[in-house]
Amino acid sequence: MRSPKNQPRQPLTPRPLPPSTDPWQHVFWTGAGAGFANWNAEWEAKLRKEVDAMNAERQATNARFMESIVKGESK
Repeated sequence: MRSPKNQPRQPLTPRPLPPSTDPWQHVFWTGAGAGFANWNAEWEAKLRKEVDAMNAERQATNARFMESIVKGESK
């Protein structure tokens, strides 16, 4: 029979820690995440307006160009 000190040792694994050990940091990062989400939503809405304006301008330019082709005008 083997004695306890001759048995192979089990590897020691550290105890899993939560991402943040201070509870107030959870509140802080939740608020920061909510603020970033609101800023991102506003930024996306602004970009959508800019893209829509650019698309309208592009469609008008393309329409004028196609009319000039149909009429036979050259630039």
